[in-house]
This record gives sequence, C-alpha cells and structure tokens, in this order.
Amino acid sequence: MKGKFLSLFSGLLWFSQSLLHFLLLLGLPLGRLVFGGAYIVFPLWLRPVNFLLFLLWGFFGFSYLSFGGWLRSSLESFVLRKNILSGTVFLFLATVFNFFVTASLLEKYLTGGLTFLAFLSSVILLHNNKKSYQS
Repeated sequence: MKGKFLSLFSGLLWFSQSLLHFLLLLGLPLGRLVFGGAYIVFPLWLRPVNFLLFLLWGFFGFSYLSFGGWLRSSLESFVLRKNILSGTVFLFLATVFNFFVTASLLEKYLTGGLTFLAFLSSVILLHNNKKSYQS
C-alpha cells in the first residue's frame, strides 16, 4: 500500500515538472527555474527543448502512476520497473545538476528540491518493490 502512494507522489512530482516545461513552452516568464536561469522567457528557437522535456517528464509521470496501479497500462510490470529505474537515474542527474552546477538560486532550491524529493521517493519505491519481489 505504501508503494502505491509513493508512486502517486512521485508521479505528481514528475507532472509538476512537466507542467513547468509546458508553461515555458507557452512563453510564461518562469525561465529562472530551469537551464541555469539563462532566460526569463524562453526564446522561440529553444522551445522545442521545452516540448521534449514536457513529453519526457510526462512519460515518466504516467509510468509511475501505471507502476503503482493508478492507471491501466499495456506495459508489463518489468518494463514499467525499467522505466522507473531509468527515471530514477534521470532524477539523480537532474538533482546533481540543480544543486551543484546551476547558477540560478531558484533552480537550485525550488526545482532542485522537487527533483531531489522525486529522486528520494523513487529510490524508496524501487527498494520497497524489490523487497516485494523477493518475498
């Protein structure tokens, strides 16, 4: 039961990041939260990157919700587990970048905090799921 709520929590964190990139794609002035705060409003030539990140974060959000049984999926559980593992690695890299590389304080603490929280819940989710496979 704990894993089901962890997957919901993780999925919602993924969707919050997806929403951020969707809003950036629309031209809202939220650029200090991503890409080192280089742009307040993303230039048109860079918005396809926001679209790809919107899709990526959304894909992982749906994977986490499917993994926890919140959504139906035609994917096998081992494929969903591999998606969650890939998402966890992605979150680790995003957290490292957000905390140690970026020059933007908003990205460091707000976006970095969200990615770290998602990383932590993802690790716990995988650990709990691993224990249930071994039982």
